[in-house]
Amino acid sequence: MRRPAPARAQRGFTLLEILIVLAIIGVIVTFAALSLGSRAIDDQLETEATRLQQLLAIAVEDAEVQGLDLGWRFTAEGYEFLVLTPSGEWQPLPSGSSLRRRNLPDALYLDLNLEGQAIPPASPANKTPEPQVLLLSSGEVSPFRLDVRAHGYKPYIRLQGDALGRMKRTRMDG
Repeated sequence: MRRPAPARAQRGFTLLEILIVLAIIGVIVTFAALSLGSRAIDDQLETEATRLQQLLAIAVEDAEVQGLDLGWRFTAEGYEFLVLTPSGEWQPLPSGSSLRRRNLPDALYLDLNLEGQAIPPASPANKTPEPQVLLLSSGEVSPFRLDVRAHGYKPYIRLQGDALGRMKRTRMDG
């Protein structure tokens, strides 16, 4: 007669080992989700601040090259560039222009400071728009400090323009 084969020892993970691994994975996923949440806001801030800085630089250059007096203003929803017409009125630039009206993402807002004073957003319902920052054909610019901020998020991006049209972008940590 043949002897029965000895029983093999069961190999595998215990319930405790599986629970520990799941807890570790849960903690890692939580940290990753928190990190990605603030990263999305940070990316929006960077994108919008870069776009605004480049558009302002284009406007300064266009004002000089084309001999136009341009202006910039912001509302609670976004911002737009204006041109001074020969009749002395400010008009928004056409929608096909690179300097067309832009809306901000819902999470973002702007804080403008001119000569040490906070400037509130302009009313979009105003029939005769007035610029808050002047970009003149002579190359002069109203010195300004513009903060691009996100609701409930401390870091922000500061754009500063001087009277000669030079702009500087700085990340502020709140």
